[in-house]
Amino acid sequence: MRRWLFLIFCILCVRAESQTLFSYGKHAVSRQEFFNAFNKNRTSADTGKNAMKDYLNLYIVFKLKVQDAIDHQIDTLPSLQADLQSFKNQIRDNYLYDKKEFNFLLEQALSRSRKDILLSGYLLKAKSFADSLTLKKAALNVRERLIQHQPIDENALAQNGIRLIKQDYGYITVFSLPYQIENVVYRLKPEEYSEPFSFKGNYYILRNEGERPAVGKIKIAQILVSSPQNSGPSHDKIKKLADSIYNVLQNGGDFVDLAKQFSDDRMTYLNGGEMPEFGVGKFSPDFAEHVFALKRDGEIAKPFQTAFGFHIVKRISASPVPEKFGEDYVYQMKQELQNDPRMNLAKDRLLNEAKIKTGFSLKHFDKNNFYKISDSSLVANRNISAGGLNQNSVLFAFNDHKQIQIKDWDQYIRNSGKIEGGSLLHSSYDKLWPEFIAFSVLRNYSGRLSSFDPEYAGQIRNFNEGNMLFEMMQRKVWNKASKDTDALKNFYDTHQAKYVWNKSAEAVIFSCNNEMTAKQCEEELEHTGWRKVAENHAGYVQADSARFEFSQLPVHKTDIQTGIYSPVVNENDGTASFVQILKLYPSGMQRSFKDAQGLVTEDYQKVLERQWVNELKKRYPVKVNEGVLNNLLRENK
Repeated sequence: MRRWLFLIFCILCVRAESQTLFSYGKHAVSRQEFFNAFNKNRTSADTGKNAMKDYLNLYIVFKLKVQDAIDHQIDTLPSLQADLQSFKNQIRDNYLYDKKEFNFLLEQALSRSRKDILLSGYLLKAKSFADSLTLKKAALNVRERLIQHQPIDENALAQNGIRLIKQDYGYITVFSLPYQIENVVYRLKPEEYSEPFSFKGNYYILRNEGERPAVGKIKIAQILVSSPQNSGPSHDKIKKLADSIYNVLQNGGDFVDLAKQFSDDRMTYLNGGEMPEFGVGKFSPDFAEHVFALKRDGEIAKPFQTAFGFHIVKRISASPVPEKFGEDYVYQMKQELQNDPRMNLAKDRLLNEAKIKTGFSLKHFDKNNFYKISDSSLVANRNISAGGLNQNSVLFAFNDHKQIQIKDWDQYIRNSGKIEGGSLLHSSYDKLWPEFIAFSVLRNYSGRLSSFDPEYAGQIRNFNEGNMLFEMMQRKVWNKASKDTDALKNFYDTHQAKYVWNKSAEAVIFSCNNEMTAKQCEEELEHTGWRKVAENHAGYVQADSARFEFSQLPVHKTDIQTGIYSPVVNENDGTASFVQILKLYPSGMQRSFKDAQGLVTEDYQKVLERQWVNELKKRYPVKVNEGVLNNLLRENK
């Protein structure tokens, strides 16, 4: 009985997904397709029945326009096909991994991102005459002595060809270390030593010195004054220079200008010392300690010294780890994960799934004869037959009738750069064979990704439809409105009463890179013309002279008079704008066609688009299944 109820439930679910929500002409859209689109594009404000109904109307118009593009074979345009192929190439790698493994790695990274670990440890490095077993035994002994708080006999280690190196890593967090080491670290409790483990031929013993809530990431600018770490006269002179730069900054000096003038950091000085955002574990502990001690945006640290010299650091912004992971933070973590070597775990796990989906079928052949053919091709550059095999013999095949032949293998090993000669030739083949299978399977799988991955197929479809829609809008609306000057003029003449000025002013708007520059320009404007002021600050200031309505002016006051208004600062990026009012105009004045042309063009485009949509609705009659729509509305109140 339960089995039958389950089957009935499944059938009802399938029917619900396949129900037609609306049709246009002979084309139909399922409720599931619409619902997916609605969820993908909705915002937090899009709640209730009206939001879904409004989106349904937009989606119907969208599908009509796209169908018109298809009927006009817009999708066959070489430029659009090239764009589509480029987009496929761009996003394909984002789908060539096992999603379960990826989600596990993502959840793990998110969890680990909540805390920073203060890490220290010991590295045991073998000299040429020390074998791996001796190294491992030594590492076990070192750990035991560390736990027992006993001294370590480094001379005895050296006699066995082992060098012991104490290491202080400072605070680390997720993605700071290779994944193998990170796994060891995040299993440690505070004040616990790890078991010795091997990594790249060396042995490590790590210790969790303590933990703290993660500090997140920080964005800074720095002025670096290079100095050797010594106490000589040169060192003292450079320290005095760093101190004097800091004093100038404390008295209002411009950090950007001083960085360009004095910073020895060749990577950042031209950018005013600004560095890309980073987290703990990115730079040396002594540098990170001073940087993350800054508590306020704009705060400047006193000069401090590292191996590179004296640093003067200014905090620009900070991105703490949120208590609740929002979409932006999760997206950022996904990007970091996809660029991390641990992603290979998710990619490797895809291989078995790809073999099944592509119908990978390995043929039976004699390995010795196969290798003879490869030897002859690779060494003597001569194609031979051996035991019934030749260059055209099939090694394996897929369920799309594609076959991989010996000649494909030969091409692969030639291009691999991993072939060793002499007695190691066949050993090289043995190592490359699994790689060749993986390469061939994933290439076949990626070529048919739209058939295997609905999410990828949907993204490709959305891009293609968006591209076609853009092309049709250019042809039917935007180009037509902008180029038909006579039609625009006629539209203006017919609707002149609509195009009048609100309260307005002849004004110059100054857009500056920061508030300090804006104030300098404001002072200079008292003594010289606005063009000269803009010229004096080229690259940092843009000035726009025109007639503006009051609502377009960067001023806080509503009672606007002639004169200069103080800068308004953009809190998001620190840029600043201010305005010089030259002349005032009352509301109700008629706009000339030239003054109104932008508004006229926008209105005329709306008229053209309305006419186009009406034509499409006649060509493709729209029918909405009200029953399906009402069910959808009830389910998503």
